Amino acid sequence: MLIRSINEYFEKNAVRYHACIHPYAVTAPEVAEVTHISGQHLAKTVVLNADHQMVMAVLPADRQVDLAALRSALGATKLELAKEEDFAGLFPDCDPGGIPPFGNLYDMQVVLEQSLADQAWLAFSAGSHTVVVKMDVAEFIQLANPLVCSFTCLH
Repeated sequence: MLIRSINEYFEKNAVRYHACIHPYAVTAPEVAEVTHISGQHLAKTVVLNADHQMVMAVLPADRQVDLAALRSALGATKLELAKEEDFAGLFPDCDPGGIPPFGNLYDMQVVLEQSLADQAWLAFSAGSHTVVVKMDVAEFIQLANPLVCSFTCLH
């Protein structure tokens, strides 16, 4: 059900979570629709290139990255959305576009949108287009050790 890296990480850390199998869905709005999870709780993972370092941004599905705000929060000179071909090999156990928000498993910094950090729980892709994991935000923050800041705007 979960990809191997996430499953092993959760077992090693005795993580409390709930995995939900859902019909095949790729985009965050599609996942939100088939799982009936609101965009403010469903996290999407966006990979960016910050001064030639890959960074994982975790934000609500109903929002988009404000590049200027995130560049400032990271103290980066240059920040841009990474191209799929630039990072596809970094997530060998994941479906393309189904990246879980644990950059620490892939040697990447994680940045979490403040509005997600303010929620009691969040849900996210578990590495495939058919499984979503729900867990407490506090536990996610403890596991992912993200930089928490505001860096999004509405679609």
